[in-house]
Amino acid sequence: QMNNVAEQNNMLIENATRKRFVTQQTIENTTNQIDLAKTVYDEMVLQQKQGTSSLTEILLADNALREAQQNQLTAIIDYLKADLELKKLTGNISIKN
Repeated sequence: QMNNVAEQNNMLIENATRKRFVTQQTIENTTNQIDLAKTVYDEMVLQQKQGTSSLTEILLADNALREAQQNQLTAIIDYLKADLELKKLTGNISIKN
Protein backbone atom coordinates (compact mmCIF):
# COMPACT_ATOMS: atom_id res chain seq x y z
CA GLN A 1 0.00 0.00 0.00
CA MET A 2 2.92 2.36 0.67
CA ASN A 3 4.10 1.63 -2.85
CA ASN A 4 0.73 2.76 -4.23
CA VAL A 5 0.97 6.03 -2.31
CA ALA A 6 4.47 6.65 -3.67
CA GLU A 7 3.33 5.84 -7.22
CA GLN A 8 0.34 8.14 -6.86
CA ASN A 9 2.55 10.94 -5.56
CA ASN A 10 5.00 10.44 -8.44
CA MET A 11 2.10 10.59 -10.89
CA LEU A 12 0.84 13.82 -9.33
CA ILE A 13 4.32 15.34 -9.57
CA GLU A 14 4.65 14.24 -13.19
CA ASN A 15 1.26 15.74 -14.07
CA ALA A 16 2.11 18.99 -12.29
CA THR A 17 5.43 19.16 -14.14
CA ARG A 18 3.67 18.68 -17.47
CA LYS A 19 1.05 21.28 -16.62
CA ARG A 20 3.73 23.80 -15.72
CA PHE A 21 5.53 23.09 -19.01
CA VAL A 22 2.32 23.50 -21.03
CA THR A 23 1.48 26.77 -19.33
CA GLN A 24 5.01 28.02 -20.01
CA GLN A 25 4.52 27.22 -23.69
CA THR A 26 1.20 29.07 -23.60
CA ILE A 27 2.95 32.16 -22.26
CA GLU A 28 5.39 32.02 -25.17
CA ASN A 29 2.52 31.63 -27.64
CA THR A 30 0.63 34.56 -26.18
CA THR A 31 3.78 36.69 -26.39
CA ASN A 32 3.89 35.94 -30.12
CA GLN A 33 0.18 36.77 -30.41
CA ILE A 34 0.77 40.12 -28.71
CA ASP A 35 3.63 40.91 -31.09
CA LEU A 36 1.46 40.09 -34.10
CA ALA A 37 -1.54 42.04 -32.77
CA LYS A 38 0.69 45.06 -32.06
CA THR A 39 2.07 44.92 -35.61
CA VAL A 40 -1.44 44.79 -37.06
CA TYR A 41 -2.60 47.63 -34.81
CA ASP A 42 0.36 49.83 -35.78
CA GLU A 43 -0.29 49.10 -39.45
CA MET A 44 -3.98 50.02 -39.08
CA VAL A 45 -3.06 53.31 -37.39
CA LEU A 46 -0.62 54.09 -40.20
CA GLN A 47 -3.20 53.23 -42.84
CA GLN A 48 -5.80 55.37 -41.07
CA LYS A 49 -3.42 58.33 -41.16
CA GLN A 50 -3.01 57.72 -44.89
CA GLY A 51 -6.77 57.51 -45.30
CA THR A 52 -6.87 53.85 -46.33
CA SER A 53 -8.17 52.38 -43.07
CA SER A 54 -11.32 53.08 -41.11
CA LEU A 55 -11.78 53.75 -37.42
CA THR A 56 -13.63 50.44 -37.19
CA GLU A 57 -10.53 48.58 -38.38
CA ILE A 58 -8.42 50.36 -35.78
CA LEU A 59 -10.89 49.49 -33.04
CA LEU A 60 -10.92 45.84 -34.13
CA ALA A 61 -7.12 45.74 -34.11
CA ASP A 62 -7.06 47.42 -30.70
CA ASN A 63 -9.54 44.88 -29.38
CA ALA A 64 -7.42 42.00 -30.73
CA LEU A 65 -4.35 43.45 -29.02
CA ARG A 66 -6.14 43.81 -25.69
CA GLU A 67 -7.49 40.27 -25.97
CA ALA A 68 -3.99 38.92 -26.62
CA GLN A 69 -2.71 40.81 -23.57
CA GLN A 70 -5.53 39.42 -21.43
CA ASN A 71 -4.77 35.90 -22.68
CA GLN A 72 -1.16 36.36 -21.63
CA LEU A 73 -2.15 37.49 -18.14
CA THR A 74 -4.36 34.42 -17.82
CA ALA A 75 -1.49 32.21 -19.01
CA ILE A 76 0.87 33.75 -16.45
CA ILE A 77 -1.62 33.14 -13.66
CA ASP A 78 -2.07 29.54 -14.82
CA TYR A 79 1.71 29.07 -14.85
CA LEU A 80 2.09 30.46 -11.34
CA LYS A 81 -0.67 28.17 -10.09
CA ALA A 82 0.95 25.14 -11.75
CA ASP A 83 4.36 26.09 -10.36
CA LEU A 84 2.92 26.47 -6.86
CA GLU A 85 1.19 23.09 -7.12
CA LEU A 86 4.46 21.44 -8.19
CA LYS A 87 6.34 23.07 -5.32
CA LYS A 88 3.65 21.95 -2.90
CA LEU A 89 3.86 18.36 -4.14
CA THR A 90 7.65 18.26 -3.98
CA GLY A 91 7.91 20.09 -0.65
CA ASN A 92 9.86 22.99 -2.15
CA ILE A 93 7.80 25.84 -0.77
CA SER A 94 9.72 28.29 1.36
CA ILE A 95 7.95 30.99 3.33
CA LYS A 96 9.81 34.25 3.83
CA ASN A 97 8.79 36.78 6.45
